[in-house]
Parts: sequence; structure tokens; C-alpha cells
Amino acid sequence: MSSDNNNNISCSDSCDCHHQNSGGNSEEVQSSNHPATTTECCSGNNHCDNSTTTTKPKKNQPPKKPSKEEREAAKQQAVKGQPAIKGRRGVPVDKQTFIQSNHKQFKINLNEKIAKGDTVLVCFSGGMNSTSLANLLHNCVSPNPNWKLHFKWEYLFVDVTGALGLNSEERESVRQQVRDFCTNLDESNNIIHIRSIEDMLFDGDEQRMKDFIFRQFNTMSVHEDLISQMVKTCIYKFAVEKNFKQVLTGESANHMAINVLSEISKGRGYIVPLQIVLEDKTMNNVPSFNPETDPVITYIRPVRSFLSNELAMYNHWTGIKKYVFVKNLTTKAGARQSTINRLVEDFISMLQKDFPSTVHAILRTIEKLKVPDQNKIRCSMCGSFLSKEDLKDAKSTSEDLSLSTCCCFGCKRMLTYSNSQNTQSIGKVAITDLTSEVFIDDSFPSYIQNSYQLTRKEMKEQIAEFLLEDTE
Repeated sequence: MSSDNNNNISCSDSCDCHHQNSGGNSEEVQSSNHPATTTECCSGNNHCDNSTTTTKPKKNQPPKKPSKEEREAAKQQAVKGQPAIKGRRGVPVDKQTFIQSNHKQFKINLNEKIAKGDTVLVCFSGGMNSTSLANLLHNCVSPNPNWKLHFKWEYLFVDVTGALGLNSEERESVRQQVRDFCTNLDESNNIIHIRSIEDMLFDGDEQRMKDFIFRQFNTMSVHEDLISQMVKTCIYKFAVEKNFKQVLTGESANHMAINVLSEISKGRGYIVPLQIVLEDKTMNNVPSFNPETDPVITYIRPVRSFLSNELAMYNHWTGIKKYVFVKNLTTKAGARQSTINRLVEDFISMLQKDFPSTVHAILRTIEKLKVPDQNKIRCSMCGSFLSKEDLKDAKSTSEDLSLSTCCCFGCKRMLTYSNSQNTQSIGKVAITDLTSEVFIDDSFPSYIQNSYQLTRKEMKEQIAEFLLEDTE
């Protein structure tokens, strides 16, 4: 046997031990990580004397931050093989996450706004926004009565094609497309009401409606404003007729940003803070509303926090491939920048393309504005609350019976483009010198005539205490 047998069996190189050989010499094997016990270090009956040399373990170092390239690679790896879009903060989002995020935001917007079992009115125009609203309702509202978000709804389509010169076959084709879409989308909520402007506001006289819109006024921006006001009036009248307490509208963030800038350009900036709220009970922009007799309808905008491109992508990924195309004044004219609204829309769309936070920046700025006073006196044309300056001008001309004395600044400016025979104009009219006087006659729809009478009555009641009584 060799002399190696007389030596102690060596432990592993990872231990820090003093091994004695036959010659009495010792050798020291150092290691940075020594086990706590000798049984973990040495095998068998061989003993390691590690009591004299112990090393403290190194502290755990914080993990190194990944570089920008590594983060981008991780994001791409996370969505590899799945379709993705760039989110609001530039982070790619896969299909499933995007859909779930939209559902969560939509449920938050409707949280505790509608009681269980209620039936609400959903405004449907066939466009992308209202289609997205109907699609989100179908996917997020459960038919199970035990769920928190459970209610029923009915659709309302206000037909404006009569004002655009479409023939009866084209109008019926549009109506049938609306019926087919709502029926195919949801079998349990497929009640669709179709009403036309001429039937609800002009006693079915289509020619009278066209004469009022296109012959009474001579600019396309005014035509667009009038049609929009008529649609809002029809929605309110129908909701009252059918005893609906809540109305859902499909106004996206882009739509509201375009609308508020357009209203400011037209001279109605006083009431824009009310046009972007999630839940509106003020009855703003409802002509001929009488708070003493008429019921209050709550307007809810559940898609106000969504951008238009987000709604378009959501519809695409959830199987909506077709929309109901309804012509409007701008498509009929063939020029997108033919009205103030279309000009503002092109401007904001151009900015949003280069600066993705443009729309939300506009809405956040509007939210900081002071909410206007909600007085009883409203504009006879658009139904918005009159500002203090408008009320001052109206009271100073209380003996004047012209329609302009009962209108907001924006509608006064709109009346300067009137071609009515009952118009008196003093010289050339500037934007800030609204001297045209338009007097009410039978050519105006009944809702404007009623609103005019109501506004005159409210004005007289407010100034009655300042008038001197006649003495004999």
C-alpha cells in the first residue's frame, strides 16, 4: 500500500479545513462559502476543524436594471405571435389585454349609474361611436340578474335622411340596415325605434322642414347646427314619451374635443364644461324644457374616455366588420372643410396624429373651467343656459319681440344668416355687432316657438319687481 493510505481522506475543495498528513504538515484550503456544519463539508468520519475560520456571506446585491433594448426585447417577446397595438403610453398591448382593459373601463364608467332591472334608451346613429357603444353593452352587460351590471336597453335611431334629399328607397335601405345590425348584435336587446325629424317636429311635413333648414338660413355650418339641435330635441321628446329616465349616447373623447372647440368658435363657450361630463342632469341643450312641468332625463356618456382609434380597433377585434353608413351634409357637399365642425375635426386629427395626448389635453383643460350657472332662462334656439351678458342684453331690450333677444351669443350670430322675410337688419353685420332681428312666424318649428314663449315669460317674471306699476 502506498503512503497515501496513511493520509486522511481529503474533503472537497469547497471547505475551509486544516488537514493533517503523516508528516505533521498542514495545508489550508480556503473557500469563500464555508458550510455551517462539518457534516456538510466532510464525508464519513473525517472531521474538519472549521471553528476558527468562518466567512460572512455577501449581501444580496439589488438586481441590475435592464437596459432600454432589453425592455423592448421583453415587450416584443411577451406579445410574440399575437397581434398588438401601441397603447396610450407607447407600450404594445396584445389583443386579449386590450379587450379586457376596454371592458373594465366601460364598466367603471357605468358603475352605479343604472339600477338593476332598469331599461335605458341607447342612441344609435350607425356610426363608429354608437356602434362601439352597442357592442360594449352587448359584451359587458350580463343577462344574469344576479350580476352587478344588469339592465336592459332599447335603441333609438333618429332619421335625418329626409333633410338630405334621399329618396324613399334609399331611406328605407338605411332603416333596414339599422334594424339588421341591432337584431344580429343582440337577440335579447333588439328593440329598435326609428323616428324621423319631420314626423316629430314638423307634423310629417318634409318640405316644410327643408324650407326651414335650407331656405331660412344660407350657410352649411348653420344647417349642421340646426340638424344637430333637432336630433337632440327628438331624443328628449321620445324619452319623455316612452318614460325613459336615462339616455346613453356614444360620444367618444375625439368627438367631445371637436365639439367643444367648435362651440367655442361659434360663440357658445359658456356651456362647454357641461358637454364633457360623464353624467349630465342639467338638461342643457334641450330647447323648450320647462323645469316646472317636464321630467328630467339623465344623459350618460359611457365611452367618453375612449379615443376613436381605440373604439375602431375594439370593434375590429370583436368581430364588427361593417357599419351603417348614413350620409350627412359634408358627404353630400363633397368637401370636408365646408363647416366649422369639419374644419376643427381635421385640425384636431392632424395634431392627434403627431401628438397622441392632444385630445385628452383639451378635455382636461375644459374640465378646469367653471361650470355655468343653471338658471331657468334658456336659449330659444339651442336650449343652452344664457350667460350673464346674454341676460343683461335680453332684459335691456325686454320690449323687443325679436327672436334674437331670447338667444345666446352663438345663436344670435346664427340668426344673422337668416333669409327670413321677417328680418330687419341695420347695415352690415359683424361678428360682434349682431343687429339682425328675426321675428317668430309659422315657418319655425313648434319647439322653437314654445321655447321662445317660455323664455319671454321667464324674463318678464324676473324683471317684474323692477317695473313701476301704472297709476291713474
